[in-house]
Amino acid sequence: MSATPDVAWQQLTLDCGLDAAEQVAALLDLAEPASVSFPEPPPGRQLLQALFPAGQTLDHLTTLLASVGDCHWQLEQVADEDWLAVSRASWSPQDLGHGVWIGPGWCEPPTEVRLYLRIDPGQAFGTGQHPTTRLCLGWLIDHADELPTSVIDYGCGTGVLAIAAARLGAGRIVATDIDPLSLTATGDNAMENGVPDQVILVSPAELTRQRAELVLANILLRPLLALAPRLADLVEPGGRIVLSGIMHDQVERCRDAYAGWFEFETPRLEGDWALLVGRRHHDAD
Repeated sequence: MSATPDVAWQQLTLDCGLDAAEQVAALLDLAEPASVSFPEPPPGRQLLQALFPAGQTLDHLTTLLASVGDCHWQLEQVADEDWLAVSRASWSPQDLGHGVWIGPGWCEPPTEVRLYLRIDPGQAFGTGQHPTTRLCLGWLIDHADELPTSVIDYGCGTGVLAIAAARLGAGRIVATDIDPLSLTATGDNAMENGVPDQVILVSPAELTRQRAELVLANILLRPLLALAPRLADLVEPGGRIVLSGIMHDQVERCRDAYAGWFEFETPRLEGDWALLVGRRHHDAD
């Protein structure tokens, strides 16, 4: 697709089934969109809107998306001046439940909210709108009075959970992600939210000999399974792990992968998505 003088962006709108959401998100992430948003989907569906520069070739991405069973997409050109106006007009503070609101830095927060998080919507996969993020935020709110002094946010994205934990009273939060751009976004957002000294940015390779009383991992089932020994080792004996990014029919597989180290509570559910919380055995190796 060639760019015309007044066209600066390509907007890719995807509509996929929940069973295909993990694969679609992974493919989209590889293409490095400038931004991603999650419009309210119909029941049983996942909607995503991704923005790319007009000159970026998306043929490979759309070919891969065509191979996904339950996924429909539409690509359209967006003029730069239209995008800037529509973008800011369409982003308003969002109520995530549990007294948590999230919005971009240019919006004034609503009055009488428990927690308002300023997160740049120009960053992919981390604006707090996904059900798994809401599940994690709800758990943090419910346990705000007992958040520990040491937390690890593994797969921090734009830092929503790390920043929320810091704002709710946790002591030191180590935020890590395999994507350097995510670490940059987390650092910027931590500064915007007034907690740059509490949120420590490290790469996964730098997480050596570190343990925390609470480990948060809102990623996807596949990495959760692959990382089970690694994540378990990051949790202090008696500490807790919060796992999300999984669907309700994936709970058993995820729980079984961690059963040697943790005793799990009843899963929390929101729609088709789930959150698992486990307490690490004191005698686990």
